[in-house]
Amino acid sequence: NKHALRLEPFYEYKHESICLHAGVNVDMNIGTGKLLSTVDNISFAPSPNIEFEWNMMDNIFHFYTTAKGSMGIGSLEEYLGYNRYLNIVEGVKFNTPRSYNPIDMQIGFKIRPINTMLIDVYGGYAYTINGCNMMAIVDTVTPSVIDYSLTQSNYQLWKVGASLHYHYRDFVNVNVKGNYYAWKN
Repeated sequence: NKHALRLEPFYEYKHESICLHAGVNVDMNIGTGKLLSTVDNISFAPSPNIEFEWNMMDNIFHFYTTAKGSMGIGSLEEYLGYNRYLNIVEGVKFNTPRSYNPIDMQIGFKIRPINTMLIDVYGGYAYTINGCNMMAIVDTVTPSVIDYSLTQSNYQLWKVGASLHYHYRDFVNVNVKGNYYAWKN
């Protein structure tokens, strides 16, 4: 038996050039072990829910930042979404604590040099507790990967990226996006 409850109180302010959404996500899970709680089988996981966007130059230059977080569901369906033929290792069971992402921040800017083009450049940081990771199972006789398993661990993630969106009427749409991720356990 597992139960999940999420509260998302927030304040929102919108003006001609500024949009602010400030809130908190409060995830509470019963039957999943304890996380930030003194009671067994109850997880209490607060995380930010903040978005800020500033239109600095009349739809030509936007600055934005976000800080979010959440607690994962941790169901077998979620785990098998990585790979339907996955071998679930001992560390990932239904009674394992759910993944918790206390912070996932991003900061960036959007430039619209011409009316039909948008360039988005961003960077960010995320920290995850009990996050799901793919692990290669290597054959020791022939050094080759024979299977993949799913494990849980804590990790930090730094990310940098950019995207280019170009559209001409409804005739031509081109989207190009690139990201660089630096993982640290």
